[in-house]
Amino acid sequence: CDGNVAFRLDFLEAINRKWLTPFKYFGIYDDTDYSQITWLGNRYDEEELLQQQLRDDMAEKIFNAWEEKKQTRTIGFCSSIRQANFLSQFFNKKGYNTVALHSKQAEVGRQDAIGQLAAGDLDVIFTVNLFNEGVDIPEVDTLLFVRPTESLTVFTQQIGRGLRQHDNKSHCVVIDLIGNYRNADIKLSLFDTSEKGKKKITEPVLPDLCEINLDLKVITLLEEMTRKKQPRKDKLLQAYLDLKFELGRRPTYLEIHLKGTADSAQYHQDFDSFLGFLSWADELLDKEK
Repeated sequence: CDGNVAFRLDFLEAINRKWLTPFKYFGIYDDTDYSQITWLGNRYDEEELLQQQLRDDMAEKIFNAWEEKKQTRTIGFCSSIRQANFLSQFFNKKGYNTVALHSKQAEVGRQDAIGQLAAGDLDVIFTVNLFNEGVDIPEVDTLLFVRPTESLTVFTQQIGRGLRQHDNKSHCVVIDLIGNYRNADIKLSLFDTSEKGKKKITEPVLPDLCEINLDLKVITLLEEMTRKKQPRKDKLLQAYLDLKFELGRRPTYLEIHLKGTADSAQYHQDFDSFLGFLSWADELLDKEK
């Protein structure tokens, strides 16, 4: 519709209408210091991130949180193939049946793995960007996030993998490791049903039958990150730079509206026009100036 929203229904409203299953969200504290890992514009440096992720003590913590809170069938979202392989091997050594599913996996086909998970023959599929959207496995009742949230859009799509209704499922368990990575302080706003514009609190207002449970250290971390929040203009700039990096060129205002993570109207509110923003950000060509 040329960038005009004709109809919108987010997953929270769908839960309220009983079209999707409720969730129980567990925010588990991750003590990794992400401020020491290089940010490359739209993601963390993979090698530096792997040095923190491929540790037995980290895998043990993830495993213990999962074993305590899991239900029957889990999708684990990883940030790299090596992390997916590492965690799958670790869980298998603990006596569970898991597989790492990614673009370089030759032993198990995607449809075979999905069928085994749906049948209960697999406990976990660890995946890297294969199940973000378009995959329908209603039997999945547990989601495990073992990666920093880089894109709120992708995170929302991944949450959706566990919300399909099924006769044997009363709710979906979401187990999410939360550290001081980018977007950690705003990701919980995705679960908030309170009116927009109200003062944000650490724990959002939820749909009926949903729960959010945060480690005390997570609450402290999120409150601290919120206090240190960038001014809004810097947030708008970062959203613009993220999209510019993703596209490989300067985005148009329409692309900011359709694909950007910030509210496009804020560019007009803060800079009078998108050109005003581009001028402020020193993104105009000499001829345009």
